[in-house]
Amino acid sequence: MKAYLLEGNNWWPVIATGPSGPLAVAWDGYASGNYDIYLRQLKKNIWAPVKPVVATGRFEAHPTVAIDSKQRVWLAWVESGSEWGKDTGFLVKRKGTQLHESRSINLICLDGDRVLTTRNPLQMVLHSDQFWELPHLQLDSQDRPWLFVRHLVMRQPDTPLEGPIDLALWEIQVTRYQGDKWTPLIVLPRSNGRNDMMSATAISKQGDLWATWSTDHRNTKSYLPHQLQLQLGRFESDEKLGKLDLVDYQMISESHHPIQPLEEQQVKKIRSYRIQLGQKQYSIYRGDLHRHTDVSLDGNNDGSLLDAYRYARDAAALDFVGVADHTDAIEEFYNWWHSHKVADLFQVSNTVVSFYGYERSVEFPNGHRNIFFIKRGNKITPISKGEARGVEGTERLFWHLNRTNGFSVPHTTGRTSGTDWRDNDPKVENLVELFQGMRDTYEYPGAPRPKQLCLQFFKPNQPVPRASSSEESPSFRRLGFVWKALEKGHKLGFIASSDHISGHISYACLLAEELTPTSLLEAVRARRAYAATDNLILDIRAISSIGEHLIGEVFHSDSPIRIKVRILGTGTIQQVDVIKNGQFLKTLKPNKRTVRFEFAESKISPGQSYYYVRVIQKNGEMAWASPFWVTY
Repeated sequence: MKAYLLEGNNWWPVIATGPSGPLAVAWDGYASGNYDIYLRQLKKNIWAPVKPVVATGRFEAHPTVAIDSKQRVWLAWVESGSEWGKDTGFLVKRKGTQLHESRSINLICLDGDRVLTTRNPLQMVLHSDQFWELPHLQLDSQDRPWLFVRHLVMRQPDTPLEGPIDLALWEIQVTRYQGDKWTPLIVLPRSNGRNDMMSATAISKQGDLWATWSTDHRNTKSYLPHQLQLQLGRFESDEKLGKLDLVDYQMISESHHPIQPLEEQQVKKIRSYRIQLGQKQYSIYRGDLHRHTDVSLDGNNDGSLLDAYRYARDAAALDFVGVADHTDAIEEFYNWWHSHKVADLFQVSNTVVSFYGYERSVEFPNGHRNIFFIKRGNKITPISKGEARGVEGTERLFWHLNRTNGFSVPHTTGRTSGTDWRDNDPKVENLVELFQGMRDTYEYPGAPRPKQLCLQFFKPNQPVPRASSSEESPSFRRLGFVWKALEKGHKLGFIASSDHISGHISYACLLAEELTPTSLLEAVRARRAYAATDNLILDIRAISSIGEHLIGEVFHSDSPIRIKVRILGTGTIQQVDVIKNGQFLKTLKPNKRTVRFEFAESKISPGQSYYYVRVIQKNGEMAWASPFWVTY
């Protein structure tokens, strides 16, 4: 038991007792680098060893457990594909399984050393082309298994979709195994709601099964919650229907090859790296400041709030995370309160930091911004009609952030959801999402693309997708690219983040003294940040006439600066660029994994200039250090 409980994170514990005293505890854990189902039983006051009962390379999670009168343990769980939460995004070539790409349910019965299942497969009623999740297992007075399952109801077929699952709701459906078959599904009335609104059950003395469940009365017109209520229902007992027909269960183990087999070592390396400057020492903390969940109306591809934190803690091994669901959903008080409560669960000192946030989705020219706080309880700044139309700016938002110690991060800036950089408040808007995993890079038009390193997106005889930052894309907006912001004098540090669907290919790296909300916020304010698509280590400093400076700093110098560069790559580094005011000062082709060099500026003129370093690996991974701003 000790090894399984101490290695990796453990989730979703469930417990069951049998009629004659045995007890079983089940949970899912990440000890093997993917989620498996573990079981421990108590018989005659003796705990048996922990047993990995379902352990393949697939996503196996959310168990439910029951014990029958023969002391057999029944277990059901949720499955998805292998490499869950690994590389997904617009530019990825070899992809993992998205957070909510698929959901199916499996069931077994443990009878001593035998592993059994129903003769008639569960998939005969829970069809594999649909989403079945969060099972709840109940055995009735005759040991027949009842299965209560959340079912994803797609949008009405006559409404257009932007993606495979845009707007949706979940309802609870019920089936029972009797004899040799599962009964047709029963839909629990008024069970519409979020994915995490589960049922609970109990058996009465009369043998009837009672169930209770919650609903928020959302419908397929608006998909918005209307009123939270509890429902109660009774399933009457009926005549005994004979012995259950069970057969041996065959565990299917898929062979798969990890997308990043060296990731664990790379994460340890970046977490142990230290940057010393004077009396202060900084660590590199990796995070994501643009996660969505199914709280957003368009977030059903992203999974639940708990899925977001599973991804952050396990699949991506992040040090901090910011869930930023859309304003139109998070304005509903319960959703805002609920997102904060879940963030509190994952606020663990010196282990993980959870920011409290949301996304203000205002179209060009004001632009989308993710808003974050380090303390809960702050209000959302509404989007006025004038701001939505672009006749008002972002001043009210900045005013509110100054009063609440919040910060803003513009994103997807070079498209229709971007901005022409008409507004910026250097006190509260210190970072920009330069690369987004869901879409593209917004450094400048025609910049190298991570993963593919192609300057333009071309697929013969197909239109350029909106996700592309190419000029041929219908969503292209030249004024929104990051170089335009720097040209206007805005001082913005660089991060990468994911947005919908994407994961594991975009990181916001902050240089901070401690892994605490306050220390990370101080790093954000100081722009001590770099954007990366992999676990690259960037240690870049500037030496001026007044001393040494870290990325993001603003300072004066009476002499030309020197830039000290140290890069620890995760693959062969193909190119390193030193960029000043939108011009390439120096380009190196090192062709090795570790790079160290110094660059001395030779031509200076009075006034302010910005400098930054960009890294490109042969395998397409990239990193961008935040600029220095120097006034000569």
